[in-house]
Amino acid sequence: MRSIRIFFGVCMALLIAVGTVAAAPAEHATTQSSNAIRMAPFEAVAGCFPEAEAVAWVTPTRSGVDRLVVQARGLPPHTTFTLFLTETPDLPFGAAQYLSSFTTNYAGWGWSSVYTEVQDAFSSTLVNEERVRAELDHVVIWFADSAADDGCLGAGAGPVTPFDDDGEAGIGVLQSVVTENNPLAR
Repeated sequence: MRSIRIFFGVCMALLIAVGTVAAAPAEHATTQSSNAIRMAPFEAVAGCFPEAEAVAWVTPTRSGVDRLVVQARGLPPHTTFTLFLTETPDLPFGAAQYLSSFTTNYAGWGWSSVYTEVQDAFSSTLVNEERVRAELDHVVIWFADSAADDGCLGAGAGPVTPFDDDGEAGIGVLQSVVTENNPLAR
């Protein structure tokens, strides 16, 4: 089983590397190397998904946007997840920006690639009639369906969160690990 995981890990890394080179047009050529952000399970689901982990790579491009590639493994198979930038890595998360959704394969692997402003992402809103800026320095992955976390928490036991397009997502699964080297931290 371990050799299969290693094989799939190497295959996924090669696919991402080849896809990055083959699919990146000249205007998206990178100006500097990627910065990696490690992601780990939320405490509430760590026991259910002990193998769950992800890495998010942020690569600036010449066109002024960043390429964010997230590769996750150890998740439930054939399950859809949502990917957000957030103000904080844990509850209550603060400001949040939806980036994409992805569905895991039969082995619990999934990935997403997004071109957007990541390293300088922020949110601006009114609080008590005053304009407030919130830095979006963290990457968080949620179950896209509120029932998808039932296998971990029990049928209907998990909260319904707003982190999906229909406003009915499950709990957070993976969060960026806070380190001094977080390329998003300002």
